[in-house]
Amino acid sequence: MPLPVLLFGPSYLRFTHLSTDISLSSLSCGNPGKSTDLLVTHNWIPPPTGWIRVNCDAAVGDLVAGLGVVVRDCLGRPLLVAGRRMLSQAVDMMETQALLMVLDMIRDLLPLYRAVELQSDSMMAIQEVRKLMSLTPGSGVFAATIQYASGVEAVRFLHILRDGNKLADWAARAACSNDFV
Repeated sequence: MPLPVLLFGPSYLRFTHLSTDISLSSLSCGNPGKSTDLLVTHNWIPPPTGWIRVNCDAAVGDLVAGLGVVVRDCLGRPLLVAGRRMLSQAVDMMETQALLMVLDMIRDLLPLYRAVELQSDSMMAIQEVRKLMSLTPGSGVFAATIQYASGVEAVRFLHILRDGNKLADWAARAACSNDFV
């Protein structure tokens, strides 16, 4: 399967994949909690210089779920690979939880990075986190995480097909047994 080609323009990003041509709305460098920008991709592509790219996934089994995250820099070097074991059978909730978990981890462990691309193979989870970011931060379990994500200089969400999210899938499956960082 050929690699996708990214063509950058002044205010848009066009994704081209041989017979597929998908024009996307403006991808601003600002925080998209207030926009509808979304990139769809088939495989891992390095983020822009100075950005980090995060892949998230969840694996759900009998009463146990694993959340897996992989954080890489613009050269593809791993900065963080982590997994967390949870008690749940709710796939959509766990996919959303993985995105929120990694935002929390970046806030605590990688605070110098202020431009983040989040990838997930769950469109529902991406939409849910974007919706949370557009709300006024209140109180609750994820209030500090949402406030942090809304204050980051730039955040982009990317929907990646399952085949392009294999490392995060591995981390999620491994987390069904044990937590790790």
